Amino acid sequence: MRSLVTRLTTAAVALTVTSTPLLAQSLGDVLFWWLPRPRPTPTPVSVPEIDASTGLLAAAAVLAALLFTWERRRRAR
Repeated sequence: MRSLVTRLTTAAVALTVTSTPLLAQSLGDVLFWWLPRPRPTPTPVSVPEIDASTGLLAAAAVLAALLFTWERRRRAR
């Protein structure tokens, strides 16, 4: 029972901490709706795109590095 209460409390605290910025932003709009303020216009940002083949190559590179490290550790024993 104590474990269940601990887990529920931890989950509630984590949810509260992660949702606080969103609540602060939305409550600010609700509480101060009468206050005129300029809304910033978003500026377009160019983001490099990654396609499926590049993603697979990146995953293969990470896997190769992990296998290389594993093999070196195995041989060092």
